[in-house]
Amino acid sequence: MVDTLGPTIKWDIKKALTAFYSPTNREFQLVNVPEFTYLAVNGEGDPDGKTFQRAIRSIYPVAYGVKFLSKRTLGQDYVVPPLEALWWADDPQVFASGNRDAWKWTLLNLLPEWITQADIDIVKDDLHKKNRIPEASVMVRTTSEGECLQALHVGPFFC
Repeated sequence: MVDTLGPTIKWDIKKALTAFYSPTNREFQLVNVPEFTYLAVNGEGDPDGKTFQRAIRSIYPVAYGVKFLSKRTLGQDYVVPPLEALWWADDPQVFASGNRDAWKWTLLNLLPEWITQADIDIVKDDLHKKNRIPEASVMVRTTSEGECLQALHVGPFFC
């Protein structure tokens, strides 16, 4: 049997979007971050806590499900992007004081532009049918950060 689609080429965000995923650790760079769509899970509390761990256990089955659905039905394969997060607090002093229970966060996993809400719904329905319901609510979030300063952080992930 001949494969009419040909070999799939695996899209890798770190290679396709190097301006955003390969910053230097020598100086800040000004970048203009366009609109991107992500899988997202909101939460608050210590990143070593159970809520954060539940969020991670929830986002990855959806992310990998979408990846395999894309490869199987659309003929477009990709590397699941690295996990990202937005961090904030009602009082920014909690970051300096080490009060990690007061941190708020959104976990993000970038979606390729060809993935639709319908694709995500198929994966979520499939997970429910397999009784693998995510412990935290995984939603789709589109965001446009605009102008940002970025630099590569070298060292531990959390203080």
